[in-house]
Amino acid sequence: MNPLDYGYNELKRENNNGSPCDIDSDGDGVSDCFDACPGTEPGIAVDTHGCCLDTDGDGVCDYKDKQLITPTECQPSDADGIGNCPDPKCCDPKPVKGCSDIKGGTISSFVNKVKLSSEAKAALSILANDMRANPTCRVVIIGNGNENKLEEQRSWDRVNNIINYMRDNQGIDGERFIFRFGESGEPGTVSYRPAAEGASGEATVAPKHPELTVNKNT
Repeated sequence: MNPLDYGYNELKRENNNGSPCDIDSDGDGVSDCFDACPGTEPGIAVDTHGCCLDTDGDGVCDYKDKQLITPTECQPSDADGIGNCPDPKCCDPKPVKGCSDIKGGTISSFVNKVKLSSEAKAALSILANDMRANPTCRVVIIGNGNENKLEEQRSWDRVNNIINYMRDNQGIDGERFIFRFGESGEPGTVSYRPAAEGASGEATVAPKHPELTVNKNT
């Protein structure tokens, strides 16, 4: 028995309309006998059943679908194939601001070289408020001074005191800071600025000259 006899016989038999199965009335490449979607418009891509392709299964043919891949969780789609997922920004009453809203600054007033003055704490209070309003942003704390070991270590002490103060007194997570010291800026000062997008850096750094470290005193 020819294994193709069944297929040949199916093509020869007439369908319910009395037409032979070797006729493809709509020209979509699927015989009328097997075409589940007769009358397909010319040039429309169809599946093996003769129906228009619907890649994302949202019930809208690809050739009419304005959102070809609609996520399942966003279906059912509208007549244009657009899903009904809500805009993630539409319902956020307090959208996160850009990190540029955090104002940078410089602290130059220290008591006994490393202890935070009242002026320094006032400036850090403003910085803390900015960071609370921008909870996804990090801040770089930069200690200046590198002419000698003592100066370099004092720059570390100042940065360390500032981060400890922000964590212990202002409630800001210490991991939100990037610790830098021994920079070539104005000796005896500490500057701060919002970190650039994707910036990396440690929140805690070991002192370079621990034998010169003064006791923490914020």
